[in-house]
Amino acid sequence: MNSTRSPLQWRVLTGGIVGLVGVGVIGAALAFPTVTTPEAQPAAVVSVTPDESIVASRSEPPRGAEPAPVEPVVSVTPSASVIDLAAPQASTSPSPSPSSADPEPSVVGLPESEPVRVRIPSIGVDASTTELGLDGNRLAAPEDPDVVGWFTGAHTPGAAGRAVLNGHLTWNGRNTVFARLPNVAVGAVVEVDRRDGTTARFEITEVATFEKDQFPTAEVYAATEEPTMVLITCGGEYSQSEHYYDSNVIAFATAL
Repeated sequence: MNSTRSPLQWRVLTGGIVGLVGVGVIGAALAFPTVTTPEAQPAAVVSVTPDESIVASRSEPPRGAEPAPVEPVVSVTPSASVIDLAAPQASTSPSPSPSSADPEPSVVGLPESEPVRVRIPSIGVDASTTELGLDGNRLAAPEDPDVVGWFTGAHTPGAAGRAVLNGHLTWNGRNTVFARLPNVAVGAVVEVDRRDGTTARFEITEVATFEKDQFPTAEVYAATEEPTMVLITCGGEYSQSEHYYDSNVIAFATAL
């Protein structure tokens, strides 16, 4: 038998189907909710403390470690000790060429000329001179204890460079030409009359005593651009049995 639905029945049936479809859609939505991607979060800020190995690689030492020792700068001053004199050493190095940056010598040297007389008024020295060479490997002493010797292997007093004078302190128990040299004051004037008729004048800048086995050869015979001079005699302790002083006195002087 053919069934015939009325228009009302079709509307009811259609509404039911639509309702079922809607319920299904809602159910699906509830079962599979929409996923929203969250915004990217900033990375956490991490505070990093450098470990000891990193700190140790820097200029500062790690905590608890002692800093590396610093080598001290040592200033050497002649201690105290020179007529048993070391012979000068010949220099094999060429003289440095003058440079515009180098300071000019404060005193212009005189031509080379032999010294004939030495005067140091403050300690009563007024003596003639004699030439000195080497005695073996040492500077000889004057044979006459009342004259001042000058080393012919160095410059003459007043010429540019170093002059070396040498004299006795005592002789057979009496004072001689340089007996008062150990007491000469810094600033005292030394006058040297020369063969050419000129007089070279010097000022004492330092007086020091050195034990004979510590004789400052390099300092005594040092090359200088301006006229300089050293005056040498005995000093220190004297041995009666050996007739020997264990030290020497050196006075350094620069030209005026």
